Amino acid sequence: MTTIALTNGEYADLIIAADTNIGGMYPLPNGQYAQAVVPVDADGNVIVSGEGGGSGSGFTYDQQTTPSSPTRGQTWRERDSNNDIVEDWFWNGTYWLSIQIHSHFVEVASSNFTPFPALNSEQILALKVSIVATSGNMGDNDASNFTTYTFRSKNNAAFSETVLATLTSQALLNGQNLLLSADINQVLSNTNISSLVFRYAATGSPSEPIQGNATFWFRLIK
Repeated sequence: MTTIALTNGEYADLIIAADTNIGGMYPLPNGQYAQAVVPVDADGNVIVSGEGGGSGSGFTYDQQTTPSSPTRGQTWRERDSNNDIVEDWFWNGTYWLSIQIHSHFVEVASSNFTPFPALNSEQILALKVSIVATSGNMGDNDASNFTTYTFRSKNNAAFSETVLATLTSQALLNGQNLLLSADINQVLSNTNISSLVFRYAATGSPSEPIQGNATFWFRLIK
């Protein structure tokens, strides 16, 4: 087990690391960021704090109810009435965020409107969106001929859309694979996640993607 020495003489076992400071957690010497840590001793044994009735799982809290007055970096294993695990969370100072990064995947069709699956959540932290596609036979892309992709939240009640991320294919040559991604890092409420869609618009005569897929990454918020 790989451990990281702490200033108090104990050791931390890294649970999740990210290449960027998603959610604002702890910087590591290798340039990544720790999203959640569980304390262990020098032999790799989990140190349970005992707060919130921890059951030896290594989480600060292990219980059904939402912990009150947490401090940044604390973790919570949420359980249901049958004591089954619902979700694992960490407190970032403002929200309980799911330790797991969730994702939704859709095939990008020729239509200008590609919806993502509906999210059954009051709030989420939108992290990132990417698209992978193959270009067609309409010529190379350049500064005058390219496709702009937009990832949007669609508020069905207000009949409005908000652009969350924009990606362009200016450097794509005919027949090449398209791989684009954009960070979002934005909290979305239930009114903004009633419908998440992917749109594209052509400038000039770009090489249009003929097939591909888009992926959206997010954390749940409690």
